[in-house]
Amino acid sequence: MAKPRKPKNEDPKPENSGALVHHQKLCLSIDLHKRLLYGYTELEIAVPEIGIVGLHAENLGIESVSVDGEPTEFEYYPQQHQQQGEDDERRWSSVNSPASAADAAGSVYLSALEKEMVPNLLINCCKPKAESEQQLEQQQPVSENGFHSSAEPKQVIVAVLCAW
Repeated sequence: MAKPRKPKNEDPKPENSGALVHHQKLCLSIDLHKRLLYGYTELEIAVPEIGIVGLHAENLGIESVSVDGEPTEFEYYPQQHQQQGEDDERRWSSVNSPASAADAAGSVYLSALEKEMVPNLLINCCKPKAESEQQLEQQQPVSENGFHSSAEPKQVIVAVLCAW
């Protein structure tokens, strides 16, 4: 039987070699009186070759991030909401029928989905390595999806606090 062919213009590495999530656990507590939501998410992730995991974490107060039980460096870039409010106002001001309301709602929804495609929480999943460890890692084969084939998934825990 013939094997299926890959298209010739297909790049063996994806454009966005993001993390591969094997499992996610979410633990939340809600304080109705103080209007607070707090908790954490625990992710089991195959980390990409670059060692950085990008997540979408809009409207969250990131308190801490750990990888395999150790605190790690992370960068959080909250999005600016001023422009978003003006765009939504413009979309909704043109509503004059059910059809235009549906168009505006669809536009707002698609805009929100596009924003979620851009990670704003970057997590460093690699410890600084000694030179001998770096040489050993370079010898490990990298699969076509950008992950080291022998790499074990890492446990990433993100603790959050959010007021509404």
